[in-house]
Amino acid sequence: MKKYIYFSFLIVCSFVNAGELENDAVEEKNLIPRSLSDSNIIRGEYIFLRPTFPNDYLHFVSFYADPLSIQYLGNGRTKTEDQLIEIFNKSSAENTKQYPDAHHWTICAHDGVAGKMALLNFCGTNVEKTEIAYYIDPKYQGRNYAIRASKLGLSFAAENWPDNKPFYIEATVHPENHASISVLKNLSFMRDAKRLAVPKYGSIRDYYEVASYEESILSKKTLNQRLIEIVAFKVSVLAIVFLPNGLNG
Repeated sequence: MKKYIYFSFLIVCSFVNAGELENDAVEEKNLIPRSLSDSNIIRGEYIFLRPTFPNDYLHFVSFYADPLSIQYLGNGRTKTEDQLIEIFNKSSAENTKQYPDAHHWTICAHDGVAGKMALLNFCGTNVEKTEIAYYIDPKYQGRNYAIRASKLGLSFAAENWPDNKPFYIEATVHPENHASISVLKNLSFMRDAKRLAVPKYGSIRDYYEVASYEESILSKKTLNQRLIEIVAFKVSVLAIVFLPNGLNG
């Protein structure tokens, strides 16, 4: 007896111009220093994080020179190129410590440097709690990069958090920075009603906190798992199985 199994597949695919993919790959390569190991890169959907390097300041000169872009960052004052060099040299130096108490990343999109983020005072090594900080260049705003980058940073924090310490991360934001407040709410941060309009960074800040990684909307899914979900969403498979009976060989 022979049994025949027939599979019919209906595949719905989206095609991307091969030239665009090649250009994206070239741009990404230019954003990653040759000395940097791939293990130091945190990849997500549409963006990736890599450690901040001193020369990264070149991508932010116009950003820090624009009063409107910088109004809610730090003390809200513009920065000279020399001041930027000092800031990025310090960030890069903190990354190279054997046991860094701060992690600084440059947020990269397929078409350039989109912003910067950091985990400050990682694991609460001093009196201050661990703080997440980020900013996005106005040219890249409106693409949810702040949310995507923060999820990657918080995933890194959870995966590297000491077992003997409760997970706790806070963020500070200017009360009028509604875009950043929206990002924090999206990440399940809760406003601390006891710490509002607190003087910090030469301005005032409201405090937000997230104390449970598991209960937040963040996901520890690997990139492969996310890719599988994307494929499952874009590919519909219709399998029709026929097992005819009584077929003689």
